[in-house]
Amino acid sequence: MVTFNSTQVADLIAIPAVMQRPRDLHGRVRVGYFNYTVVNTENDGDIIRLVKLPKGCRVLDFFFYIEDAGVSSVVGCGITGDTSRYGDYDAEGGDSHRAVGLADKVPDDTAIADDITYFVMEVESADFANAGSTIIGWVQYSID
Repeated sequence: MVTFNSTQVADLIAIPAVMQRPRDLHGRVRVGYFNYTVVNTENDGDIIRLVKLPKGCRVLDFFFYIEDAGVSSVVGCGITGDTSRYGDYDAEGGDSHRAVGLADKVPDDTAIADDITYFVMEVESADFANAGSTIIGWVQYSID
């Protein structure tokens, strides 16, 4: 039987040991909550900034709920400059919620490098949501 090590374990047992990035080991997990009221002027390509993210953080997971979504609501979730980084989601009419597991969507090193970055939702369909509807949710991230 053979034992294999992740990059982080290999770095810890190396001589000399390689320092770990705080967001990889023993980082603090933080949650940013958001709510947004739809004004019904949102169009395909518009971006809604939901949470400001700190430099150096790693997005772990997020959840959103769209009250009274439009018939063909499609939204992209990501960060400033990469609005579909964490995927595109079809809300498909009525009340819609998405608990998102990011295991297959997050690039290997997902640290936020910019000083000012937001977790965003991009509207990708004309029939997004009805006026007065709310979008609520949270984004979970690790930081040193």
